[in-house]
Amino acid sequence: MQRTAEIRKMITSVEDIHREAGKALATPSRKCVIAAVITNPLAGVADGDLDILKDIGADISAQL
Repeated sequence: MQRTAEIRKMITSVEDIHREAGKALATPSRKCVIAAVITNPLAGVADGDLDILKDIGADISAQL
């Protein structure tokens, strides 16, 4: 079984926060998120072994 997955798409989001709890911030705060949608390497497989997902996660996190 292939221990990598094809990235179908990447999603990124950046949020700048200028007010918190009704108060203006002296310096805006920034939150960033990135996620990857991958092909399912377990589709059609009745193995039940999810260890392959650890390898795929490590590979994809290096790419992100």
